[in-house]
Amino acid sequence: MFSEGIFDKKQLTMKGKRKPNGHQEKRGKEAFKRRLEDRTIAFPGFDAEFGHLEGDTIVGKDHKSALITLVKRTTKAIIGLKVASHRAVSIEEVLHQWLNSFPTHFF
Repeated sequence: MFSEGIFDKKQLTMKGKRKPNGHQEKRGKEAFKRRLEDRTIAFPGFDAEFGHLEGDTIVGKDHKSALITLVKRTTKAIIGLKVASHRAVSIEEVLHQWLNSFPTHFF
């Protein structure tokens, strides 16, 4: 249809261009990403041992607020902590404040 002139290639979003076969995108790759398999090799009893937490952050609308979620690996209990902003300083401050409420040998 394009070769016959029914459709105009210039009207398409890529303007008729394509990536050559075998092309791999190199942008946006996480070079220093740690995989879960690496963690199980380094810590064999990670899923069964008490005290391991898995953390993540959820950023709110317009990046104005954030929530830290911590999941206990053994019980699958979810702990949520509200943070003023998604900056590392704010997150570290809230985590230190929360962890200081427990005995030092707890986690």
